[in-house]
Amino acid sequence: RGTLRFFENEDDIKYAPGCLDLDYKGRPLDSHGKVNRDMTFYGTPTEGITFDNDTLSRSRNNFASQWAFDVTLDISRIQERTNKKHERENELLPR
Repeated sequence: RGTLRFFENEDDIKYAPGCLDLDYKGRPLDSHGKVNRDMTFYGTPTEGITFDNDTLSRSRNNFASQWAFDVTLDISRIQERTNKKHERENELLPR
């Protein structure tokens, strides 16, 4: 419970279309409004807060490119940490 929340329009008249509440990258918000950076939604599950996201359009609601960029960045960071760890281990090993 509380992992995901549904979108609710916050104008004068409240309206809940029944879709997930997502940030501009397609990541869901939890019940406290905090972004869950471990998930990204794309396509049909995003319909309601976005439109035509399932068309793979690069000009409308393009969550895929941002997701791919973020994954690539995460992989680079992991590789960098792994390389630094191996460098430290090699410095400690007797030669």
